[in-house]
Amino acid sequence: MNTIMRFGLIGLLVTAGVSIAGFMDEPLRETLLARSTYYFIFAMTIAWGVSLYLTLRDIDVLRRYIIPNKYGILLAAILTIVMFTGVTPGFRVLGDETNIISVSRSMAYDRSIYNTIMAKWDSGVYQPLVQLMPIRPVLFQFLISLFHNLFGYTYFMGFVVNGWLLFILLSLAFVFFREHSGISAAVASMFLLIGHPLMGISATSSGYEICNLLFFVILLLTLKYYWETKTETSFTLLWLTLIMLANIRHEGMIYLLTIPLGLIIFKAIPTSLFKYIFSLTGISSLLFIPRILQLLHTKGAYENHNDSLLSIYRIPANAWDLMSGLFMFDFKYPYSPVLTIVALFSFLWIVFRRSPGKYFKSPVTISAVISLTIYLGIMLSHFLADPLGPHTFRLFLLPTVMLAIVPVILIRELPKHAAGLLLVISVLNFLLFNSIAIKYSVVKPLTNVKDTARVFSYLDEHADRHTLLIADRPGQYGVRNLSTVDFIYANINGEGLLKEFSDGVFSRILVVQYFDYRKNYTGSQLRSLFVLTPVYEFKSDNQRRVVISTVKNRNNFVLQ
Repeated sequence: MNTIMRFGLIGLLVTAGVSIAGFMDEPLRETLLARSTYYFIFAMTIAWGVSLYLTLRDIDVLRRYIIPNKYGILLAAILTIVMFTGVTPGFRVLGDETNIISVSRSMAYDRSIYNTIMAKWDSGVYQPLVQLMPIRPVLFQFLISLFHNLFGYTYFMGFVVNGWLLFILLSLAFVFFREHSGISAAVASMFLLIGHPLMGISATSSGYEICNLLFFVILLLTLKYYWETKTETSFTLLWLTLIMLANIRHEGMIYLLTIPLGLIIFKAIPTSLFKYIFSLTGISSLLFIPRILQLLHTKGAYENHNDSLLSIYRIPANAWDLMSGLFMFDFKYPYSPVLTIVALFSFLWIVFRRSPGKYFKSPVTISAVISLTIYLGIMLSHFLADPLGPHTFRLFLLPTVMLAIVPVILIRELPKHAAGLLLVISVLNFLLFNSIAIKYSVVKPLTNVKDTARVFSYLDEHADRHTLLIADRPGQYGVRNLSTVDFIYANINGEGLLKEFSDGVFSRILVVQYFDYRKNYTGSQLRSLFVLTPVYEFKSDNQRRVVISTVKNRNNFVLQ
């Protein structure tokens, strides 16, 4: 056994040892998970970045791809700006996206992965009061944290990162399809990608769907490059890309299973690479320690409460809803039936008029189809994944966008001038259906989303880090960089909070309450110790109103 294989074996043994230790000792597991994950993710990103750099240097990416496609890359930047100016950036799924921002702040300034639910600023120090361990992978949060470190913390940074990821995605599409199918097809590919309103809604949110989509596309490109070269360098990039994907969403693990299995089936791993691959996978197994510890810590608690996480009985209903949305012309749901129909006819043309063999023999195509099929199966059987649900249609971004891109993939087999026709259709489709994304009617009317956006607008003008906010869901407002507590904490620690207010720790205390019109009460009651003066009020829906109040400053308050 040579030296590099010994390192691989040592990596496997260390990973197994840490995993067993984490399984046996819960305090050790939580400490390792909270305090070491940042450094593992940092090492993973550096390793992937170095591997990507070496690959791009080998293929001379600047002279071969970037300079010749500079105008297409410029168009990608313009389209990204158009998306963000047309569709107002904002939180679409409050719990998920604010949790992501909270974790990114912990990674940026504390090098931990805690999701801070309640915290207080005191003497310039941000002191967490209640913290939870995230149940989701944290690579996207890490990317946001890098921007925090570079430009300072703001809850807008999630939107900024998604803007860059969208720009990279569109640029990759243009560069790839221009080389393989021409300029018209390349431009069409960009409009096809943004043609589903779901893309605009997801890109201008703070969720990790765009990150997941981009790395899936990068995975397909690295798989193609490895198939053509079969070198140590190309396999390293492929393997590290698989690891990156596994740390964006839970479902990313399916690619780690399907892609290597496909390479084995296609006999695409030369015997000369066996020792290197064993060593690489052994050493890189260390990078899986955070995911293993996280899975052990959460023990399957993925919001399913009293319902099973996955169920085959949901597949028929969810599949019907997805197909209905993909073919629906009522401008209500964020899918484009035009793109669905064009993709369907393109596929049928290949099957019945041309030879489909070269496509279905391609390992990249087969890997993509199998991976997407498994992904779609998981989503359709997931208890929370309703394709028409305003909180959950984002989970179907990956398969719907890949469906939309089918025509440009098959452009060579379509009739002459098909690329020009496809370009016209894609542009018109974007102009027609982008109106759904601009008003995002399926998300905007959501009561909690709408109410929180209005509260945020008020806080942007009337609150700063010296403000204490009392609210039902303090974590949603904590990303605004405020001191936040819930009503239970405020009622238990009322005297202490008012004493801090009197001493100048807080310049202002604001309270967000919801009143029910029918019963004229609020479930968010404060003790009479807090003297409230309403300062802002708005009607939430037909059943309740939202009231923001300020707490009277009781000078020289004495702690009883």
